Parts: sequence; C-alpha cells; structure tokens
Amino acid sequence: MDFTIHQYLLATEPSILFATGTVQQAERSLPEIEEILGGRPLDYIFVSHMESD
Repeated sequence: MDFTIHQYLLATEPSILFATGTVQQAERSLPEIEEILGGRPLDYIFVSHMESD
C-alpha cells in the first residue's frame, strides 16, 4: 500500500505538529521544522491515531 501522510505544523506559541508520519518521513521533515521554527523548540506533537514510528 502506498499512503500519503499529511503533516501540519502550527508555528505558533506554543508550536504544534499534527501527524508525524513514518520514521523516514519524520527524519526528512525535522530539519525543515527546525528551520521554520527558527531555533524555537517544538512544544507539542499531536498523535490522533497509531503511527508507524
């Protein structure tokens, strides 16, 4: 099966990431998240269902 996983980042105070995807997707997206947040920490990760990571 080929699934597309959508991730949503609210770069607000506090910052929230919805749906992390697979381990491989999370590893690829972490540098982009760090850049978007400009060095601020990611405050919350919202997991609404079973993730593969």
